[in-house]
Amino acid sequence: MSGAFSRIARLWRSPMPLLSKELLEQAARRRTYVLRVVYASLLFFTFAWIMYDRLKYALRGDPFSVLGYGREIFETLIYLQFTGIFVFLPAMMSGVVTYEKERDSLSLLFLTDLGPWEILLQKYFGRLIPMFTFLLLSLPLLAIAYSFGGITSNELSAGVFLMFLCCLQVGALSIMFSAFHRTTAGAFLSSYLFGFGFYLFLALLWLLLEVTSHPLSSLIDDEHVIFAFFPPFVFADTREGPFTTTVLHSIPILASTLLFLVLGRVFLVARAFAPRKQRLLDLFRRQDRFWSRVNRLFGGIVLLKDKGDLPEDKPVAWREVTKRPLGKLNYLLRLMLLIEIPLVLLAIALISQGSVHGMHELLSLALFCLWGVSVLAVSVKSANLVAAERSSQTLEVLLTTPLRGPEIVRQKMSGVWRMILVLLIPFLTVFLVEAFLSRAWWTWPYPSNVYLGGLPCVLFSLAAVLVYLPMFAWFSNWVGLWTRTRARAITAALIGIVLWNVLPILFLVMVSPDHEPHEPLSWVFLLSPASTLIMTEAGGFDVLSTMSPWSVMTVNLLWHGFLLYILRRLCILHADRYLGRLEEKRGQEPFVGGTLTGLQAKGS
Repeated sequence: MSGAFSRIARLWRSPMPLLSKELLEQAARRRTYVLRVVYASLLFFTFAWIMYDRLKYALRGDPFSVLGYGREIFETLIYLQFTGIFVFLPAMMSGVVTYEKERDSLSLLFLTDLGPWEILLQKYFGRLIPMFTFLLLSLPLLAIAYSFGGITSNELSAGVFLMFLCCLQVGALSIMFSAFHRTTAGAFLSSYLFGFGFYLFLALLWLLLEVTSHPLSSLIDDEHVIFAFFPPFVFADTREGPFTTTVLHSIPILASTLLFLVLGRVFLVARAFAPRKQRLLDLFRRQDRFWSRVNRLFGGIVLLKDKGDLPEDKPVAWREVTKRPLGKLNYLLRLMLLIEIPLVLLAIALISQGSVHGMHELLSLALFCLWGVSVLAVSVKSANLVAAERSSQTLEVLLTTPLRGPEIVRQKMSGVWRMILVLLIPFLTVFLVEAFLSRAWWTWPYPSNVYLGGLPCVLFSLAAVLVYLPMFAWFSNWVGLWTRTRARAITAALIGIVLWNVLPILFLVMVSPDHEPHEPLSWVFLLSPASTLIMTEAGGFDVLSTMSPWSVMTVNLLWHGFLLYILRRLCILHADRYLGRLEEKRGQEPFVGGTLTGLQAKGS
């Protein structure tokens, strides 16, 4: 016991060298200040838009009408901050330990007098402090909202307290996976996917049981149980009560934070020197051996047979589709079944239910989740193609081959195309179920003349998948070509995709008078790839009322098809420059047998 107290005392008295190193390194990076300026600009622009929307009416009439308007400003700022925490903090935190593993420098940290708890906590707060500085940017705006009235000091305290707890919880979840995984990509994906399931699994389960009228739905009917670990819900539920109520309801959040930190401490030591294994590939190979023995009883039937063990004329493509865990077609089909089987069970439950109550909402929710998982998987894999070669220091070896840069990029994308083709099956399942059940959906709460419905909806939705997923893949590949690390490539690609989908819609809402977009301003809506999903699932064709749904969808797909062509050409034409080879000079062939650095060293 005395040893534990002495360690805590030493931790408190120590200068915390690892924390200082993390903060100094981030302070020396230009992107730290760029992100801070972008975050502050979005926050203050949102505040200015809300104030302008209110003041333009107050100046025309009674200027005292703005009093009591602080509640709306306060709610918008708080929920915007929660969104920023859930979106950006996992990306900032997931590579904090894996970066040391990828550089083989974690063993050096263990040679110092720092204990595992000290390493974990200093790394933990080294990424939380920059996030806290982002949250501090909202304090002046919250003070202005408080001065307008409409909110109490308890609500203000509850909002700030729960934002602080949300940072601790999301950061602990991300650093736990960073300590567990060997690579940044694995920690990144696990943080988002597990976080989604952790916060919304009970809610999705209850919705499914409620729609199917299952008797078990009454066991988890209490929303306080479903969202007990979700800080925004705790804020909305306890904001009007005393501050002690907020603290009591936040105990599950604190408990989960401590649990994640304890698991992170265990994984930091247990997984520090774990060999670099492709566990998913090993699992598939063990399954192959098992099913091969079973298949002997049925005559040795083979559905998907490998062409050969050696490459023919495309060695990079052969490496991507045979030596990667998500490259082989039979392995991708097995992962597809993990998505397809729940969708088929959901379709059977909805068709056998016979009631239209909640059918469209549940299918739309399943489609939104499928889009999110698909875009995440395709974007991470594409952004990691070249960035992984740089991190593993194998890009220099690849560039010594006689393959040209464009050919390398094309062949690296072979595994991505297989993934996209396999993902078409779950999408087609959802689209066909919607078309089958659309006969009972003519009573939706929006006019039926703005809904495509039936087979046209299936065709346009499938075309959107065939355009959007390759477009996001080439965009992520372009980001991965000019970034240096995996974490930066994946983070930049996903942030770019999120902004690409959200900014046109936010701009349209903000600048439209009375929040009712009119042409030609409403055409900005089509700049967002998410517009297709909104129009087909939520009946948003009335935004462009002068055109038929067929014309709107055609224009949308043609525009994004053009962007797909531009992104692909950008990656192909500038492949040698992005990969580090000599730029092509006029009238000369680009240098193929090595990199620019190697040629300069040879010349010197």
